[in-house]
Amino acid sequence: MVADSLTRKYDKIFKLYDSNRNGYIEKADVNRMKSQYLMAFDVPPTSEKGLAAAERWDAFWAALTSSLDHDQDRQVSREEFLSGFGALALGDPGAFDAVLRPLIETAFTLMDTDGSGSVSVKEFRRFQHAVGNGDQADAVIARIDQDGDGVISLDELVQDAREFLTSTEPDSSGNWLLG
Repeated sequence: MVADSLTRKYDKIFKLYDSNRNGYIEKADVNRMKSQYLMAFDVPPTSEKGLAAAERWDAFWAALTSSLDHDQDRQVSREEFLSGFGALALGDPGAFDAVLRPLIETAFTLMDTDGSGSVSVKEFRRFQHAVGNGDQADAVIARIDQDGDGVISLDELVQDAREFLTSTEPDSSGNWLLG
């Protein structure tokens, strides 16, 4: 059984993806999220970076449906998502690395608009606006910038995402990732 705090976080992710609010994550919802990220970071969909991001989102969708779409109707209901996402995030660490880490790396690559290998406060604000948390961006980065250097590294983002998806500790810095 997944703890209530994790269920709330998984529900937040579900709501981010279920853009038409019909109670299902569908391929169109994943495509909308992909387009939203590409637009937020001014990445043309046909560019090398855009095509690589699209490939990762498509792989995420394939993994999501193969893992969570129990009735095989090519959509993931809220119930399927909440019951199955915990197993995906909390189960075999290899599943996290195979399914979720590539999407986290893709988000990082899109956020790192200057190619510096880290995400600045300005770049992270763009991400927070893209996920609907623009008003909380400064508070979020203050909590998740674990070494206090003013930028987010890929390792910090992966660790914070892992904490967001797995930790029930209320003071975990990862809890701030999506505001």
